[in-house]
Amino acid sequence: LGAHEEAIAQLRSAVALGRRDSEVHAALGAALVRLGRYDEALIAFDQASAAADDADVRATVDHAIARVHDRRGEWGLAQSHLESAVEAIGGGDLGRRARVLADLALVLHRRGLTANARATAASAQQSGDTAGDTAAAIQAMNVLGMIALADGDQRGAE
Repeated sequence: LGAHEEAIAQLRSAVALGRRDSEVHAALGAALVRLGRYDEALIAFDQASAAADDADVRATVDHAIARVHDRRGEWGLAQSHLESAVEAIGGGDLGRRARVLADLALVLHRRGLTANARATAASAQQSGDTAGDTAAAIQAMNVLGMIALADGDQRGAE
């Protein structure tokens, strides 16, 4: 906990000294999330998004914002930011796309949008497999397993 507090102080000092780029604000947001200070983290991530100068950075920030909203149970907001992140990634980094899609599938599942969640998780698994990103493909398969279990399909969940 002390390391995160120290990191926050140093990052805030960097901002006060005029360093207002997206990287500093995103790092500040991440440190604040680790301490559960979600309101402050969202402000830092919003500042990171405003300072972002390319789609890749915006995708990273939108994904981080979505995770905060997901933790708070604000699934509509999480979905919106995850969809923005997927759009920003486009057809680029398929492994990264797979991880964002898997998170989106989980949020859709939590919102009760089962068919969309299943299709999104399947797309995430395919992207992960295509990219050779085993961790991303497994993340998607975990979501597919949760959806199957919620549907009462024990065999499919396994």
